[in-house]
Amino acid sequence: LGASCDWERERFTMDEGLSRAVREVFVRLFDEGLIYRGEYIINWCPRCQTALSDEEVSYETHEGFLYYIRYPLKGIDDTLVIATTRPETMLGDTGVAVNPDDPRYKEYIGKTVVLPLAEREIPVIADRYVDREFGTGALKVTPAHDPNDFEIGERHNLERISVFSEEARINENGPPEYAGMDRYECREVLIEDLKERGLFVKQEPYTHDVGHCYRCHTTVEPYLSEQWFVHMEPLAEPAIQAVREGRIRFIPDRWEKVYMNWMTGIRDWCISRQIWWGHRIPVYYCRECGETFASVDEPSSCRTCGSSRIYQDEDVLDTWFSSQLWPFSTLGWVGEESRSDSSSKSLCDLPESSRERLDDSSRKSLRDLPESRRELPDLGYFYPTSVLVTDPGILFFWVARMIMSGLRFMHDIPFSNVYIHGVVMDEKGRKMSKSLGNGIDPLEVVEKYGADALRYTIVNITPLGQNLLLSMNKFETGARFANKIWNASRYILMNVGAAGTKALDEEKLDTADRWIITRYEQTVLQMNRYLEEFKLMEASSLIYEFFWHEFCDWYIEISKVRLYGGDEGERAHTACMLLTILEGSLRLLHPIMPFITEEIWQLLPWQLLPRQLLSWRKLSPRSENGPRPLSIMVSDYPEYEEGPVSDTSVERIDLLKEMVYNIRNIRGELNVPQELKARVLVKTTSGAVKALIEEQREVILFLARLEAVEYGPDVSKPSGSAAAVGNGYELYLPLKGLIDVEKEKTRLSKELDRLDSEITRSAAKLDNRDFLDKAPDEVVRRERERIDAHRMARERVVNILDSLQ
Repeated sequence: LGASCDWERERFTMDEGLSRAVREVFVRLFDEGLIYRGEYIINWCPRCQTALSDEEVSYETHEGFLYYIRYPLKGIDDTLVIATTRPETMLGDTGVAVNPDDPRYKEYIGKTVVLPLAEREIPVIADRYVDREFGTGALKVTPAHDPNDFEIGERHNLERISVFSEEARINENGPPEYAGMDRYECREVLIEDLKERGLFVKQEPYTHDVGHCYRCHTTVEPYLSEQWFVHMEPLAEPAIQAVREGRIRFIPDRWEKVYMNWMTGIRDWCISRQIWWGHRIPVYYCRECGETFASVDEPSSCRTCGSSRIYQDEDVLDTWFSSQLWPFSTLGWVGEESRSDSSSKSLCDLPESSRERLDDSSRKSLRDLPESRRELPDLGYFYPTSVLVTDPGILFFWVARMIMSGLRFMHDIPFSNVYIHGVVMDEKGRKMSKSLGNGIDPLEVVEKYGADALRYTIVNITPLGQNLLLSMNKFETGARFANKIWNASRYILMNVGAAGTKALDEEKLDTADRWIITRYEQTVLQMNRYLEEFKLMEASSLIYEFFWHEFCDWYIEISKVRLYGGDEGERAHTACMLLTILEGSLRLLHPIMPFITEEIWQLLPWQLLPRQLLSWRKLSPRSENGPRPLSIMVSDYPEYEEGPVSDTSVERIDLLKEMVYNIRNIRGELNVPQELKARVLVKTTSGAVKALIEEQREVILFLARLEAVEYGPDVSKPSGSAAAVGNGYELYLPLKGLIDVEKEKTRLSKELDRLDSEITRSAAKLDNRDFLDKAPDEVVRRERERIDAHRMARERVVNILDSLQ
């Protein structure tokens, strides 16, 4: 695919240098009181047997039920009816909460209910968290099995009773008759028991989002457990400020709001995992004195009492804990205070060639760095970097945490731009997966169409930050463009001949030369703007339009008049122009299509390229006397250079293109054979039209396949002619001897009837509400494009028929 990886800097999460950086960060946060161990509701996967962070839980819409259950009030012949989606957790209830402003329940606040089945007395409490509109307005409170209930329990000092085991089965804290039951099995039995006691009211369908493990898709269980946490608010504040101040920007900018919403409401991060692979938590416990301490290096004894009877925590860290350090841990950072001169070399583990690669200016920039960072050239040179390219799914997993850790430990942002791309999906808008069999293997695309075709197509059809609906046939777009680039380049290389090596003579620049220079410069200007704004789709379309439709379709065709003429100087001048615009276009294209542009660039006859295009525009690939770069990828990207190019060239060539297009359109619509040359009459009083025809007569004859062109204010339309109206002129093409006019009128009338039928059919579809509601967006879009194309074709046929009457 053309990813330019530097394998001298290969890194793995468990490398010693990276592992030490992880321990260093943990110990610092631990010693500062930002890492703590506490009992809290975590996301627990009963299958994977590990805790999950909030970001590792994927929510899926679930069609379930809302169950209504009676809780008898103690000493009163009455009940409170609660509604819940998880009746099995009621075995761990330690309270019933109502909103203090709810008039239905004010008299019950402070009273006691008897928990059904468990026969445990629990209080009725008032808490504003309760939604009066949900269910009955009375909420069962299970502090050990729901994070919101946990918070309510904290406020009201409720007992925490966990009734599930790690396998999500009823444990010894539940009634004996349910012991060992799976949570869902228990639900069924429990409901039947409630019905027998007359305490079950009803159940009704209820749609809600249910959390699942992102690894195995098992339903996650909120679980009361002792885990390691990071206190996030102090880390989040500088990261929020960096975005507010514009030091970090998100592209597209809508993701900034998503980031800020999460950061401003951030919760503490559960970082311990009960799995067998990862960075083990560097916390040690003493069996003698009970001391708990953290250490970067493995200790041999307790730092308090000196006992050797110590052991390490068995949990490992969430993999994102190490990933958040990636921007600097990969470059040799292991903690400035803990690193000595001797350790920095071994832990940084950078090849000598990497150090030598820094030029003098780069080394000078290191002088402003702290002493500890000057020892690590890569860290000083590459941190912070400029752009992070990522998927929206890991905005919180990774991006936000890299920003927080970078600011905390490097005292600087890790990157200034976060470019968030969309997701590649199939034509139906489904994620590609093995189970659905709807994936596209990139290697198969490369084999069939080429890597450049893959790259160009993906960039060209994907709007900024949006998901991409992809099918194999869409890569034809990139393949056709690559083929066009290759064929145009081969044509130019075959015709460069004896082009001179000096600067082009500005006096020899004709209108077409000045036009293509102007359009090239405008393309360079806009390409740079698009790339700076990360508008890659627009950039790819722009260079496509310039190279194919302006350079190839028009300038190369126009240049053939001089290239195949008898004047050697004209031929050399034209070949040199072609070669120069081609070379600049290759550099514009290179970031999108690196392989074909490198291949062609290496084949260019550099001894024939001018040192400068014009007196005011120096070429980037080489200096006046220096050699060209070894590769296009290390040559300068073209930059806009404003100069004295004619302001009228664009307007004059636009007029030429319009005139040629009108003639070609008439010939095409009327099936005039290509080998037959026609005569054209142009009625005009416009000085610009007259001047253009005089200057570009040979070009017009060549491009429109004409034998003669006549013009003037007194030109009249001959009988049996087709006509077209342009900007400041009327154009007549006599058809006698070229076609059978009556036969063509009959054919065009039939074509008009066919187009009317197609337009009527498409209009009926688009007026049908069922079609618009049920058909995929892509199908509706194609139908709209079809009717627009038919209407345009109909207008052309009507114009031709009118001109033949």
